[in-house]
Amino acid sequence: SDLSYFNLANDPNHVNATNDEGLIDLHYTNTIGGMPFEVYTQMMNEDSNPIVHSVTSHQFGASIWIPIVKDAMRLTLEYTDTVPTVDIFSFGTVFHGSAYNNSDYIDGMRYRDRTLGFSLDSDSRLLSLQASWADTHNWTYEVTLHHAMIDNPNNKVGNIVTTLPVVVNIGEARVGIPLFKNLKLDLAGRIQDDQPRPARGATGAIEGAVTVNF
Repeated sequence: SDLSYFNLANDPNHVNATNDEGLIDLHYTNTIGGMPFEVYTQMMNEDSNPIVHSVTSHQFGASIWIPIVKDAMRLTLEYTDTVPTVDIFSFGTVFHGSAYNNSDYIDGMRYRDRTLGFSLDSDSRLLSLQASWADTHNWTYEVTLHHAMIDNPNNKVGNIVTTLPVVVNIGEARVGIPLFKNLKLDLAGRIQDDQPRPARGATGAIEGAVTVNF
């Protein structure tokens, strides 16, 4: 049997034959002024070990629950960056094009042209602000603003989302409406000021879905 999956060493003198990734998740919750909050981070390591030559992509986020009438609104601010740093905290030194790519595995960490992880693929940055809440009738609401920087001119490997680097701003609104005991209607609207290349220009969409719980 092939024991490469249990071979965690990966350096020029001892190369791992598998296309592997390692994740570190940290999450902290508490209260401030009677309001619950959480802060979290995720680090995705492409190489060697968590500290030395880790080639790490980062995600940072924070949420707080603010009382509104009888319920609470959750505010979330999140930042994701797949321009990997050489080490976990070496933010000034990066390896462009390393996230989700592997010189021995042409498809990288992808399946049917979809990234197994961050939806904007390699060398991208996403800043998101979201508010979500529910009313006394169990209607749920969600409003989200995204500022996406998809790909980077220094990425020579490429990005499967766009053929050229592009900046896109997106606004989304969703509402969930309980119709019956096990039936729910979800409605969503989205507008954005540009599109991944080769497409161009502003676009929008309206979506609807019915969920049945048995």
